[in-house]
Amino acid sequence: MREPFAAGYFYPADPGELKTVIRDFLSIAKVSKGRWVAAISPHAGYAYCGRVMASVYGSLPDFETAVIIGPSHSGEGTVSVSDEPWKTPLGPAEVDLELAEALGLKTDRTPHASEHSIEVQVPWIRYLFPDAKILPVAVNPGLFSELSIPLGRKLAECAEVAGKKVVVVASSDFSHIGAAYGRPIYNPERELPLAEETDRKVVEAAVNLDPERVLELGSGTTACGYGCAASASEFARRTGASGGRILDRATSFEVSGDLSAVVFYWGAVMG
Repeated sequence: MREPFAAGYFYPADPGELKTVIRDFLSIAKVSKGRWVAAISPHAGYAYCGRVMASVYGSLPDFETAVIIGPSHSGEGTVSVSDEPWKTPLGPAEVDLELAEALGLKTDRTPHASEHSIEVQVPWIRYLFPDAKILPVAVNPGLFSELSIPLGRKLAECAEVAGKKVVVVASSDFSHIGAAYGRPIYNPERELPLAEETDRKVVEAAVNLDPERVLELGSGTTACGYGCAASASEFARRTGASGGRILDRATSFEVSGDLSAVVFYWGAVMG
């Protein structure tokens, strides 16, 4: 079983506290119910992006399997599937081994062992969709340009053959600015709105079902999972989606007040 790495750091390790945090964020979420088949969700600590995550997961319809595509921050692997159950404070999340086998991707637990981008999504699924399975897929960011769109296409093909209700969640934070990221902010009044505008173009390309544009724009940003967003956009496009919606946006600065490390978080759905 894959043990939690981020519990007690990115989100509460205590089940009762975790449920309360999720419930509280859901109460203020910007929910838009629809026949969504794909989403973009951030992967920071819940204190910073919990409302955005709640907006995403609160908007999703019921599904059988959530394919969670996250960037491998360590740079390990290429496209790696985890095949073991994921332990969470809310109980284990079972992996859809049938879908994993159909995809034909390499099974490699190493890129998943200490990767938070996928893990932080799982408690939301356990809380809101307790009967659903997951399929964790870690992608090497250095290979986004060649792997992201084929991955989304293959997922669509396999989901159709399996006849399952599948949703694809792209895990991505967006602009990283400030001294902590080697990009000191000299003029917050100018640079923060500029970062927001840049991010918005990437997210809009995703919800407009233009994964090629996502890759083109995303490669010029510090969004760590833009390729994951391209995969989700391609999956949505291939499964008959007609568009999408940006649900919410937040920044770490709104919580921390720290200009030395500002990260933007976006939530969106496609269907």
